[in-house]
Amino acid sequence: MKFRLLCSILLVTTGFAQEIHQRETFGALKSAQAVSDTLPAPKYLQERVVNGKLRLSLQDAIVATLMNNSQVRLQELNVEDSKFSLLRAHSPFDPSAQAVFNAQRVTSPANSQLQGALVPTTLTQDTQVNYNQLFETGTNVLVGFDTTRFSTNNLNNFINPSIASTMNFQITQPLLRNRWLFANRAPIVIARRNLRISRANFEAQVSDSIRDVVSLYWVVVEARGDFDVAQKSQDAAEASYKQDKRALELGALPPLDIYRSESQLASRRVMTIQSEYQLKQSEDSLRTALGAMVDPYLRALDLERSHLYKKSRALGLRGDKGDADEDG
Repeated sequence: MKFRLLCSILLVTTGFAQEIHQRETFGALKSAQAVSDTLPAPKYLQERVVNGKLRLSLQDAIVATLMNNSQVRLQELNVEDSKFSLLRAHSPFDPSAQAVFNAQRVTSPANSQLQGALVPTTLTQDTQVNYNQLFETGTNVLVGFDTTRFSTNNLNNFINPSIASTMNFQITQPLLRNRWLFANRAPIVIARRNLRISRANFEAQVSDSIRDVVSLYWVVVEARGDFDVAQKSQDAAEASYKQDKRALELGALPPLDIYRSESQLASRRVMTIQSEYQLKQSEDSLRTALGAMVDPYLRALDLERSHLYKKSRALGLRGDKGDADEDG
């Protein structure tokens, strides 16, 4: 049981680590995740509702925390924001290509007898293609190609259609400002380190959340055990009080001894109320860590306490090896 639990935790944390340690490419840095401005409904917990109660093992609590905990989600969004910041730092060095095509047809009435009845028509087609690239050394390369095609129905033109093309090649290298690598790569270096910091914070938050939910889970188990002990102590005190009351009625008990029995019963009832209050508080803390407090339905559900108790015995934390083998 312990081995399976550790394997499950390892698989979950490994999946998160593989997701955040991707290569620094455009496809890896861009995210297709749509982030809503409202908190989503808790995931994974709906499937753990059995007979109107929330049944959770320690493994279920860890998985639900990683999926629903608000602090984990916020740190994950910080990682996504750092990814986009790194993309923005790379954007000045992205190549750009531009293509423009214009066509213009002009038809005018004949203004010369040489044209006769022919209506003069001209067609001008202009195509421009430009490529621009800024390198990290500050070098800017611009390549442009422009071609114009002219055609007409005028029979006096010897070259019809006619094509004129020009090509422009330009290299610019700053000598003082923004020259060489450091000045141009500084924003990328800063953005990359911010991404590493956000990833480290995310991993730390995941680790802290797992530690907290494990601690809260066993606090609930301990509080449940204390509540069960307090209830059994109260039942024993009530049974003793009834026995002493019967003995008093039969004259076998001095009248003053009944007050001692009543005091013990009242003390046990106070202990039971205090234990139940501590149990409710620990359960609310666990629900908060699981993200169940967002949903009113899940917030109102009781935790299946017997399931928590059995899980603690199955993991051998009560020192009862026979019970652990039986429940496992």
